[in-house]
Amino acid sequence: MAITTIDNFSFDTLDSVKVFQNGVFLGEAEEPTDVKIEFTGDPKEIKGANGKRIRMTTINRGVKISGNNAVLSGGLLAMTFDAKESTSNVTVKYKASVTVTAAGGTANKITLPKTPTGTAGAEVNVAWVTTPTGVVTELTQATVAAGGKFSISGAEMTFTPGAIAAGDVVTCYYDTVLTAGLGTKIINDLSKTSTPVVDIVVEGMGSKACNASTQSFYQFQGYQMQANMVWSIDIGDSQTKQPFEFSSSVGKCNKNTVGATLTVYDEED
Repeated sequence: MAITTIDNFSFDTLDSVKVFQNGVFLGEAEEPTDVKIEFTGDPKEIKGANGKRIRMTTINRGVKISGNNAVLSGGLLAMTFDAKESTSNVTVKYKASVTVTAAGGTANKITLPKTPTGTAGAEVNVAWVTTPTGVVTELTQATVAAGGKFSISGAEMTFTPGAIAAGDVVTCYYDTVLTAGLGTKIINDLSKTSTPVVDIVVEGMGSKACNASTQSFYQFQGYQMQANMVWSIDIGDSQTKQPFEFSSSVGKCNKNTVGATLTVYDEED
């Protein structure tokens, strides 16, 4: 179907918001909602004799694209931090609750589910021993188990005789490094001062008002944009949302002043 004008075109679907940097795909909002495209600018009055307004101009023109993603996008989040998503050396804060066995009570030892990491002699710091009757004793870590103290070697905790008994529960918190591929991370390095300049492509399908049976594609491309995110994690009645906002910028070294382009086309032509 020949498309020669945008007149009478309406948006039927909003399918994705994709992000590129220097032509390289960085990530996308695959389930975008509430997307708003704003054309911004600062009005300026030109005044003549006796202060009368003779003309209005607009300076600092810009484009802002904002919305929400109904699922999380690692690519968008990493781009906001100017970072990379990684599955190596992923460290998490882990809670271990280990019930002391008969053999462990005799040997004064337990084995943690995951190996603690950190400064030698301070990997765990504190542990709590809870007896079957609910009595809680707090113990601290040392290089050698002694009165009121325990020691760590790998994943094994050693206590002084009588500090633990069969049926007791030992609880502690510590950092542990996950096996590669069992977790992922994105680091927000606060020493970085800005997000990368990217291009945004908002795309979906639409149709002419008088030819609704034939759908065409549309793309709205925003150029030289920088990202900002205010992320609230709503649990319960509210669904997950990852807000995003991109605002146009014109760099000193990049003289391209094109802020956005709306394109309507038929993919089959």
